[in-house]
Amino acid sequence: MQPTYEGQNGDSTGYITKPYTTVQAAIDAIGASETEKAYIYVMDDVEIPETLNWENAPKLKSLTIQTSLYDKIGPMRVSDDPGYYGTHPNDMQNNVVKKLKRSAGFHGDTHELINVPKDVALTLTNITIEGNKSALDEAGKKLTGALIKVDGQLNLKAGVSLTGNKVYSKVEPDSSGQEEVILPVASAIDMGKNGKVVANAGTGT
Repeated sequence: MQPTYEGQNGDSTGYITKPYTTVQAAIDAIGASETEKAYIYVMDDVEIPETLNWENAPKLKSLTIQTSLYDKIGPMRVSDDPGYYGTHPNDMQNNVVKKLKRSAGFHGDTHELINVPKDVALTLTNITIEGNKSALDEAGKKLTGALIKVDGQLNLKAGVSLTGNKVYSKVEPDSSGQEEVILPVASAIDMGKNGKVVANAGTGT
């Protein structure tokens, strides 16, 4: 998955020289194939403009998102001639970790970056999930949604960082019309009633 892919090698298919340009498009394509277990390899930092969801992938039960082994393709062009599958971008440099980052325009009530539904397992490895706190603060925007809402299972592996997500309380009318302060959810992981987190590694700030 590479947000800057310009289609020079044809329509996105998920192959490393024809990557999808958004994480949601990759999830939707996985859903269209009715795959139950899949991987999304992130070739470059990407902004997330809305909650990632499984609505178009009802059969997807296990998804792993991680930094790609290959760097972004840039202007690289390939053909469908014999040898095509031997052509690929440069290897990713050592110790590079790509980001899924909240778009500065994505804020408001209960706007988590990723929603892990019931009966689905999401595994994160060698990836940063970034709340973009500085951009939202600069724009004067407030947020009440965590980075990840977990109703299924979240697996945190080596090289994972959950960072930069600042949440606020909000005021809503109660049943009698009086204002009621609703405390914010956790900034990193919002656990649903049946949610589960398995953390073998990872950091949070």
